[in-house]
Amino acid sequence: MEQGPDNPEIYKLMGSLTGAFISLVYIKPVNIRDAISRAIFSTICGLVFGFYLREKMTWDETPEKIFAASTFVAAVSWAIAGAVILGIKSWAEKQKS
Repeated sequence: MEQGPDNPEIYKLMGSLTGAFISLVYIKPVNIRDAISRAIFSTICGLVFGFYLREKMTWDETPEKIFAASTFVAAVSWAIAGAVILGIKSWAEKQKS
């Protein structure tokens, strides 16, 4: 029987913070307010959706997989949110016409 990590929340938090840092380095923030809001948003997304990705990928509950899933989700969350916002703005403009 395989045992999971002692405290997966630690790995999830570390992965989320790492992903938020990667997001800030990859897409440079405009100002400090933007950086803070993106860091908080990415960290929350990594914490909330990291386990969902790990389960969908059918990964075992090992510290490495928990860390990787949370890092990935946190890193791409801001880009995905930006794409969704642009799509909504485009749709709204079409509705006004």
